[in-house]
This record gives sequence, C-alpha cells and structure tokens, in this order.
Amino acid sequence: MVNIAVEVVTFIDALGVALVITLIPFFTKELGVDAFGFGAITSIYGLCQIIGGCIIGHLSKFNVSRKSILLVSSFGSAISYALLLIRGNIYTLVLSRFIVGFIKQTSTSCKVGNSSIR
Repeated sequence: MVNIAVEVVTFIDALGVALVITLIPFFTKELGVDAFGFGAITSIYGLCQIIGGCIIGHLSKFNVSRKSILLVSSFGSAISYALLLIRGNIYTLVLSRFIVGFIKQTSTSCKVGNSSIR
C-alpha cells in the first residue's frame, strides 16, 4: 500500500532540489566564485547529506517519529532556501548549503517509511 502523502512530500522535495540546483551556478558566478569554488560549494551539500543521514538514522533509535523528522526537514529546507535568496556574500551561500545538507533528510526518511510499511 502506497502512502500518497509520503509520495507528495517526496515529489515537492525533489522539485525544490531541482529548482535550486539549476540556480546555484548563476549565484556563484554572480558572487565571483571560480570553478574550484563552485565545485567545493556543490560538494558541501553531498558531504553534509551523508553526515546528516547518519545522524537521522541514529536519532531513529530513540523513537523520534518520521513525522517530526519530515517537519524539521521541511522547515530547515525553507530556512536554507531563504538564505539562498539573500546570498549577499559567499558565506551565506555556503551556510545555506551546509544547512540544507544536514537537515534535509526528506527522501531518506520517506524511503525508510515506505520500507517499513511494506
């Protein structure tokens, strides 16, 4: 049985990621970042995603509900995307990528939720 709410949350999350990923090259060029800096900024997200996934996995041992994880993930993503809009300097851009990498574990928790339902 497929939970429609989980599928909708996953779709909205993927849509947000797709919209932001396409804008980051323009934001880094606007701030005067070279190709190495662009690669470093985009790699920060992946590194933080791995670490954040391990933290969320560890928290699930302590009976933290998936609903609360999804809420924190959504609000954290919203804060990160708001920082991305501000992007007055390179530090806010990097901070935004750190936050979204650590906190945005929507797809991870949705995959776990779907596997526990089946």
